[in-house]
Amino acid sequence: MSKKLYIASNSIGFKSGLKHILKDISITIHKGDKIALVGNNGAGKTTLLKIIANLIKPTRGKIEELATVWYFPQLHLDMLSSNLIISEYLASLVEEWWEVIVKVENEFNLQIDTTRTISSLSGGELVKLHLGIIFYIKPQVLLLDEPTNHLDIQAKEWLIKGIENYPDSVIIASHDTSFADRVVNRVWELEDGYIREFGGNVSFYREQKRLENEARLRRYEVALKDKKRLDKSLQLEAKRQEKNIQVGIKARQDRSMSRMDRGYLKSKAEVRAGQKKQMYDSRIQENKDILNELEPQIKKTVQYIVNHIPRPTTDIILDIRSGVIQVDKNQLINNIRLSLTEGERIAILGANGTGKSQFLKLLAQKQLSSGEITISDKTNIVYMDQTYSIVKPNLTIIDNMKVYNPKASLMTIRQKLREFLFWDDYQVNQLAGDLSGGQVARLAFAMISLSPVDMLLLDEPTNNLDIQTQDAIIQGLLNYTGTLIVVSHSLDFLERIQIDEVYCISQKQLLPHPYKIQDTRFHTKLLDILGKGIIE
Repeated sequence: MSKKLYIASNSIGFKSGLKHILKDISITIHKGDKIALVGNNGAGKTTLLKIIANLIKPTRGKIEELATVWYFPQLHLDMLSSNLIISEYLASLVEEWWEVIVKVENEFNLQIDTTRTISSLSGGELVKLHLGIIFYIKPQVLLLDEPTNHLDIQAKEWLIKGIENYPDSVIIASHDTSFADRVVNRVWELEDGYIREFGGNVSFYREQKRLENEARLRRYEVALKDKKRLDKSLQLEAKRQEKNIQVGIKARQDRSMSRMDRGYLKSKAEVRAGQKKQMYDSRIQENKDILNELEPQIKKTVQYIVNHIPRPTTDIILDIRSGVIQVDKNQLINNIRLSLTEGERIAILGANGTGKSQFLKLLAQKQLSSGEITISDKTNIVYMDQTYSIVKPNLTIIDNMKVYNPKASLMTIRQKLREFLFWDDYQVNQLAGDLSGGQVARLAFAMISLSPVDMLLLDEPTNNLDIQTQDAIIQGLLNYTGTLIVVSHSLDFLERIQIDEVYCISQKQLLPHPYKIQDTRFHTKLLDILGKGIIE
C-alpha cells in the first residue's frame, strides 16, 4: 500500500540576481518520511526548505502542498541569548500560545514561567519548548534547519526522541552525522542546484560518495596518463613526418626513379599521414571530452595542516591541581585535577552553561580563576572558539593573515593562502565578513598554520560547517601530533579524530568518563553522568 503523498514539486528553480541557486528540483514527500537534506554551505538548503514551507516562492516550476507544513529556523546563539519574554516569543509563533505551555507540562513534566526570557532557558528547555509547539501544531511535514546547533548532548537526545516518535514527515538540514543517522531513512543531496536521492542514513550516503569520488578520480588519472601518451606519440609522429618529408625531397631529386613512382610515394605518404592525423584527432577529442567531464567534479580539497614540533612523549604539557573556573562570583567547576602529556587528545563534554568554553579561554591565557596550573612559557597555545573569532570580519583575507603572522613575508603568506585554496588577488582581497562558514574555518586554519602549535584548543569546531569542510578538518587533526583539547557535542566528530579520553562536567566536577568513546556503553553512561538520565 502506497504511503500518502504530502508534497510534490515539478522542476522548481530559484534565482537570486544572476545566480541560479536551485535549477531543477523535483521531489516528493510522503507520510512517514524522515529525510536528511545535505549539501555544502551555500548550496541552497535553507532556500529549498523555505520554498517547501511556502515562505518564499520559486522563480520557476511549481510545488504542490497537500499537507500542513511548519519550518523551524536554525537556533542561533543570538536566540540562546535573547532577552525576549517567553510569552512574547510563543505569541509570535502560535495564536493560542498558552496551549503550548500545557503541552510542555503534560509531555515533559516541565513547568516554564512564561515571564522568563528565552536566554534564561537551558538548551534542553528550549528544545522542549519547541517540541511543545510541534506537538500543539502537529504539522504533517516538519522542516528543521540545523536543529542541533549549540545544543548540548542532553538537549540533542530529547530532540532525537521527539523526531523518532513523530508520526508524520520530517525533513532535516543538518551537518551533524551522528544525530541524523539516528532519525533519517533517506538522504537528499543538494549540489549545483540539483537533488540526488540516496537510501539509508547519512553515513551510508558518505560512503557512497567516497566510492564515487574514488572511481571518478581513477578515471581522471587514467585520462591524464592517456593525454601524456598521446602528447608523446604526437611528438614522435611529428618527427617521423619531418623525416618522411626529408626522404620525399631526396626521392623527388632521384632522377633514376620514374615520375610515376615518385608521385605514388608522395601520394602514399600523404594518405598515411592523413589517416594517422584523423586517428590522433579522434583520440585527442575523446580524451578532452573525458577530462572536461571529470575535471569540474574533482573537488579541490585542502589539508588543514596544524604544524607541531614533537617533544618526548613523557613531557608534561599541562598540569592542574585544585583548579577552579568561575565567572564573576559564580563557580562553574571546582577541584579540577588534570595532567596531559605530549600528544594526548581529550574531549570535554557537558551541558550548556557548565563552563566548558570558559575553561578553554582561561587555558589559552595559561591561567585559572584559582588553583595551580603549570604550562611552560614556551608552550604555544592556539584557541579557536566556535565562531572562529580570530578571523576579523572587517579585514581582508590577506590582512587577517598579516595581522596574525606579523613576522611572515608576503611571499610566505600568499603561498600558504594558495595551499588553503585562496588563489588569486580577488579572493585574498575579499573581506572576511563576506565569507561562508566553511571559508572562515579554512582561513582560520591557514592563519594558525604558519607557526608550530604545542596545544590546540577547539570549541565546537564543526558548528555550521558542511560535511566536506568537516572531513578536511578531521583529516588535518588526525595528522596533528601535538596536544589537543576539544569541546564538542558531536560524538561522531570526536570518535573520528581519535580522542584518547573524555572528561565530563557534572555537578561542578570534571570527571573522567569510565569508557572509551568507541565503547558501546559510552553513550548510555554519558547521559547518566551528565543528567541522571536525559534531562532533569
